[in-house]
Amino acid sequence: SLRTCSNPDCENQESTASEFKNCSRCKLACYCNKDCQRAHWTAHKPECKAVQRPTQSVARGAVRPSNEMMELQEQFMQTQRNLQEVSAGIVNAQRHKRRLELTHREVTELPEESKTYLAIGKMFMRSPLEEVTTKLQNEIAETDEKRETMEANKNYLERQMQSQSANLQELVRNFQGPQS
Repeated sequence: SLRTCSNPDCENQESTASEFKNCSRCKLACYCNKDCQRAHWTAHKPECKAVQRPTQSVARGAVRPSNEMMELQEQFMQTQRNLQEVSAGIVNAQRHKRRLELTHREVTELPEESKTYLAIGKMFMRSPLEEVTTKLQNEIAETDEKRETMEANKNYLERQMQSQSANLQELVRNFQGPQS
């Protein structure tokens, strides 16, 4: 599946699989270019370090991370991917709403005797102006509802990611043992 840049301020999506480069430390986040990676580093750094430390310890010959840690890391990655998808969906819904509002504004400015058409599948049917404006208003309301649902889902996923990140950091602290 095609990935979206991990930088939340960027909306770029891969045009081909594995086009984006993964974070060289944690291998979880992916970026469309180095500028996006640099811009997102301050936000990504805590998760990156939490995930990356066990791998370094294993490389130095320490005990391998537990299955629990690996499962939590996979859950964290999946939540991050879900959050990216939801964020992209919100942006798309906002764009769609702006197009609908523009169309609605233009249609309402038409004279009453104007011939208007509704798209039904691949064909267009002549419809009264009032019916066209009502349909546009309904689509705007539906788009708002979908966006609000996605916003709630995004908030849930953000809280879930914070919780998973805290759990990962706790496991890493336990994995590393007491510091001398």
